[in-house]
Amino acid sequence: MKHLLHTVSRVLAIAVIGLAATVAQAANSQKELVDRYVKIFSGPSSEEHIRAADDLAWLGLSDPRLFDIIEKNMKARYMDVDKYGANYAAWMAKGLGYSGNDKYRASLEEVAANAGHKNTRKHANTALELLAQHKRWNPIIAGNGQPLSGLSIEHTGYVNMLKSNERELQRIAAKRIYQERIRNSQILGVLFEETKKAVANPGDGKEDADAVAHMLKALAATSDPAYKPLVEDAANNAGDKNLRKWAARYLKSYY
Repeated sequence: MKHLLHTVSRVLAIAVIGLAATVAQAANSQKELVDRYVKIFSGPSSEEHIRAADDLAWLGLSDPRLFDIIEKNMKARYMDVDKYGANYAAWMAKGLGYSGNDKYRASLEEVAANAGHKNTRKHANTALELLAQHKRWNPIIAGNGQPLSGLSIEHTGYVNMLKSNERELQRIAAKRIYQERIRNSQILGVLFEETKKAVANPGDGKEDADAVAHMLKALAATSDPAYKPLVEDAANNAGDKNLRKWAARYLKSYY
């Protein structure tokens, strides 16, 4: 038993340290955020480059200081035919798509047409779609480029996404709030208000329902009783049967 308690305590301590590190790394301006990712993509670690490329989906960045480096990394590897090199080039292409900057369209078209591996070509084509999408989304995520009082620039982006009325952006923000275990009352207050609107008018189709479900999931994960009636309402009254099913699942566990 003592050994078990020691192990649990150690795991909890590691989790707290990890959370503290995440908070410490939060940026207070878009410039700080760009500087951080410029450093990562200029570094030697391909694994860090790939992880960082995934982050760009929700950061609203378009600065050429950063994306010129990602473009250079992609061009250096896009003719690779081995699985590892192709995967790296594919992620760099996808990261470039998140820029929303037409400056990189020609490079992505070149990779989509001529890359050495079909996986790289496939993801470069996806990146071309992302380019158009993020041209519209990045200004929404970035807002005026300044953080809200008491929030990092990253978390300000989540608030901007939630208020956007763009279901896919709301879904991404809700997933980040859930995965990061965010308990900030300002962010959760916005999530709650936007989820109420979304439950009342979820939109059409499976993707819209999925976005609203992620919003409910992020609220339920807090275990805050203030949000439970909204989850109950969705479980009982949502017009979409899948949304009712997902809400009922969150209600049963209510985390």
